[in-house]
Amino acid sequence: MKDFLLRQTAIGLVKEVIAKEEKCLLFPIGSCMTPLICHKDRVIAQRTAVDDIHLGDIVLYPVSSERLFIHRIIHKTVDDGHITMLTKADNLLLAEPPITADSILAKVTAVEKSFRTIRLDTKLSRFLNRWLARYSYAIHILSFQLRSPKRALFSNKKSPLFNLAQKALQKVSSSLAKFLVNLMFLAQKEMRQEGSNNRKREEA
Repeated sequence: MKDFLLRQTAIGLVKEVIAKEEKCLLFPIGSCMTPLICHKDRVIAQRTAVDDIHLGDIVLYPVSSERLFIHRIIHKTVDDGHITMLTKADNLLLAEPPITADSILAKVTAVEKSFRTIRLDTKLSRFLNRWLARYSYAIHILSFQLRSPKRALFSNKKSPLFNLAQKALQKVSSSLAKFLVNLMFLAQKEMRQEGSNNRKREEA
């Protein structure tokens, strides 16, 4: 009961900070968003208008009175003016239940690691995140199909074929995510180096 109340209080504080300050520094727990967000990383979450939340963005939203998720938007639908989004952790195969746009508290704009900072609001990051979202949605569909009763060899979780297929999807998914994250970091590092060189030339 004490842990439940502490988590509720913490979530209330996060909501209050985002509402007042627009930005919030968070320390996510878990490994479901690796390799982009790892244990001991810090993320900057910023309150964002619904119109500025797009495919590939990583968002913060509540799943209960005591839990917040930081997941990627992999699919977005608009039906009669109502926006519904499908989110998924990069390191998981299946998506979470759909959420509505008004349930999103903030969007993650940067990930601070011990040795680097990865900004998610640059043009290149947004482009790569959109591609990762499309690929992640495809992984979700394939994983969902593997669990279909029509595919008995795969849907039986004790089947060697099911385990093999799951491991293959997991390996491919994590490898692509790692590649895109490293590409984002290297591109931003190159841009920072170029900016530093330009400043040095101007000072000279």
